[in-house]
Amino acid sequence: MGVWGTGIFDSDEASDFASEVAEGGGIEAVEEALDRVLNSADDYLELPDAAAGLVAAEVVARLRGRPGPASAYAETLDAWIAEESPAVPAALAKKAKSAVALILADSSEMKEQWLETDDFDEWKRTVDGLAARL
Repeated sequence: MGVWGTGIFDSDEASDFASEVAEGGGIEAVEEALDRVLNSADDYLELPDAAAGLVAAEVVARLRGRPGPASAYAETLDAWIAEESPAVPAALAKKAKSAVALILADSSEMKEQWLETDDFDEWKRTVDGLAARL
């Protein structure tokens, strides 16, 4: 995975998924990404699913009026949110919180890879901040 920072959108998979949501996938793509994370609860969570899950959770937070830091990689997504403003059912927000918890679990490839870097603490603060905004 190409990663250039500890932000939610700072990887190839994350920015690709943000574009997918903004360019037609919409709220359905968000829910599908969260479901993929949740369906891994009894298994190993692969990194691409975790990256999409974090972006999906960030979309939920933004739609609920609790955005994270601005990112050039999220501009298309932010424009979609401003234009479409789909409703966020309470069940979707609950899914987003549960998905973030699984991404932070020991069975997450993403967490595993971040643990191998000097930036783990900063990444974890970022993800913990997202969880708090949900």
